[in-house]
This record gives sequence, C-alpha cells and structure tokens, in this order.
Amino acid sequence: MAREHPALVDYSVFLSGSYINLGELAEGDAKPKEALEWLGKGEQTLLGVLEKEKKQATARFYLSYDYSWQARAYEDLGQQEEASKRWGLAIEYDDHNDPQLKLSRAMALAHKGEYEKAAAQADEMTGGEQTLPETLYRLAGVYALSSSAASTAKNEAVAESCRAKALQMLTKVKDAGYFKDVSHVQKMEKDTAFDGVRDSQQFKQFAGDLSASAKK
Repeated sequence: MAREHPALVDYSVFLSGSYINLGELAEGDAKPKEALEWLGKGEQTLLGVLEKEKKQATARFYLSYDYSWQARAYEDLGQQEEASKRWGLAIEYDDHNDPQLKLSRAMALAHKGEYEKAAAQADEMTGGEQTLPETLYRLAGVYALSSSAASTAKNEAVAESCRAKALQMLTKVKDAGYFKDVSHVQKMEKDTAFDGVRDSQQFKQFAGDLSASAKK
C-alpha cells in the first residue's frame, strides 16, 4: 500500500513502524546486526516521509524511537562512536524533550572516554528538579563512568569531581527511598557503571551502609 500510494504518507509511517518493531524484536533476541537492518529500513522510510512533510509529527516521533534502538544495537556491537551519534539523532528528532535520551547519550560519551562532554551533559540535567529516582541513579552512573575515564586519562581533578557528584546523586536516590527495594541495592552492586569508583573509601562506606540496611 505504501508503494502504491506514495502520496499518502500515513501508509509509509505505518510501514516504518512495522520495520522498527521487527528491529526492536531482533535487538531483544540479541541480534543487533539484524536489528540494524530492519531499523535502517525504518529510518529510510521515515526520512522519505519527512522529505515530503518536514514537520510530520508521527514520523519525527518514530524516527527518534528508531535511532534510539539503533544506538542500543551499536552499543551491543561495542561501537560506541556510532551509538553516540544515534543518541544524538534520537534527541534531534525528539520533540518531547525526553530526559532519558539525553542521559543515554551522556552514558555513551562516557563509555567512549569523552568524560568532559559526558559530565557536562549530566551537569545540565542536574540543574533542574530531577524528581525521579531512576533518573538520578542513571546520572550517578554517568558521573561514575566519567570518573573512571578521567582517571584513565590521568586527569585526577576531574576524576575526583565526578566521583563526588556520583555519590551526591546516589545519596539523593537513597533519600528518595529508591534503595528501600532490596532489588535496587542488588542492581547497584552489579552495575558495571560503578566499577571504577568502587575502591574509593566514600563509595565503600555508602555501599556498606546500603548492604547493612538491606540485610535488616
């Protein structure tokens, strides 16, 4: 129907949704390369729609969603540079200002060692009222990864600053009651984002207090 009625862009938008769904399913089945094939078809279909109608809201929303799944697939393939680009595109086409997309881009930057950019983006998000504990938790992860990357680069001043901010975010998460759920404590204990800061005395103290509370 999309081929037979190219002027009716809704058909192409619906078609792109099917491609994206198939890409999402493939990514869920740990098949990132297959996912990128489907998501690429969705992307091209939506770009075609936007050539005809630049402000087609549903097409922009779908394209942002498509790029977010491309980013996840590239992360699974260990291609952090490409993942970071896709998170940026997802934000570009996001008309709803979803903070999770910005967090994911900051995380991707930290993973590929661009700790100053990652921390700066996290700083922008901490300036407002961040009431969701999950958002604060992810911000803590960005700062922790940035601290690790800064330490690797021998930039101890930035490493210490990011480490302190990671603990500040985690303290806010704790104060919000997030860690009253034992599964959230266990998640933090296994979260690789914090591996580079676990040896710091402050983090050990924080983690120890959480574990003691969880056992009670």
